[in-house]
Amino acid sequence: MNQASLLNTQPPIYSHKLATGVAEFSRQVERLVDAETFILGQADPPNLPGVYAFMINDKHMYVGEAKGSGGLYDRIMRKHVSGDDRHALQRYFKVDFPDRVIRRDHIMGNVQVKWVIVENLLSVAVIERLAIWLLEPPLNRK
Repeated sequence: MNQASLLNTQPPIYSHKLATGVAEFSRQVERLVDAETFILGQADPPNLPGVYAFMINDKHMYVGEAKGSGGLYDRIMRKHVSGDDRHALQRYFKVDFPDRVIRRDHIMGNVQVKWVIVENLLSVAVIERLAIWLLEPPLNRK
């Protein structure tokens, strides 16, 4: 049985719930795209869960999620900016800036970030995946 026929066999409440969920996820992605953009060195993300996007020259380069106890602040500022070479920004700039201190300074002064707070932790991953699908950021490709 395909997904469409499965939905058609379910009570109407499921179809309504699905439509409501999809609409809310779409609004959250639109909020992310329209969110205020900050240079990383001037950003002060909250300690709340959410989805974030890194931009270089106004182009979406990476989309990620933050669900841990430190929220967006921890994920953006500690993991990507000050983290090890496994994180997207560190990998991206490692060849041009092999010295970690110089690389960090470059990232802080040249990469833009924006985010949207998502209180429902189950929704964070869905919104992140939808944003990646729509924006096609190159650093999310494996």
